[in-house]
Amino acid sequence: MKAINKYILISPCEIKEEKSKSGLFLTASESVNTRYKDAIVVESGDAVVDSIKKGTKISYDSVQGHDIKIDDVVYRVILERDVALILD
Repeated sequence: MKAINKYILISPCEIKEEKSKSGLFLTASESVNTRYKDAIVVESGDAVVDSIKKGTKISYDSVQGHDIKIDDVVYRVILERDVALILD
């Protein structure tokens, strides 16, 4: 399996219970509403910048991209422009 061009195959991170600044605990369903989510890069295309490579932790625009199932595992395919932050 190899991503091509500016496409990136990612594995979204698990959503955990979070604590707000005021001390309230946000459940997973409340955290789902955040637009930018964290993920690990599984494979990046040949036209993607070198700083986004396999194993890189990123924050991406969760509204963009599409899910794909490979060997019973659900991944997400996004474009390089959908990466907001490199978290490493």
